[in-house]
Amino acid sequence: MMTKRKLSHLALSDNGFLFDSTTGHTFSLNQTGTFILKKLIEGLTRKQIRTAMTEEYEASEEIVSNDLDQFFHFLSELGIIKKEKSYEVT
Repeated sequence: MMTKRKLSHLALSDNGFLFDSTTGHTFSLNQTGTFILKKLIEGLTRKQIRTAMTEEYEASEEIVSNDLDQFFHFLSELGIIKKEKSYEVT
């Protein structure tokens, strides 16, 4: 899992504005994306994020796991996180 140090180049506002100081790129995230990225920056694991999302959004683990998989894929495509074989949360 990522550490705070590896994501220290990211600046994320409460309203979802993301700035990557390494590339200079900016992004606008929705509420769920902002929630996930904040948890990543805090150092939570995928499993911990899944649990937090399930509680926060009162959603099933299946739906949350799918959302996490899609968002991690999105982040890897942007080069924000390293691409992994599987984004499955165990």
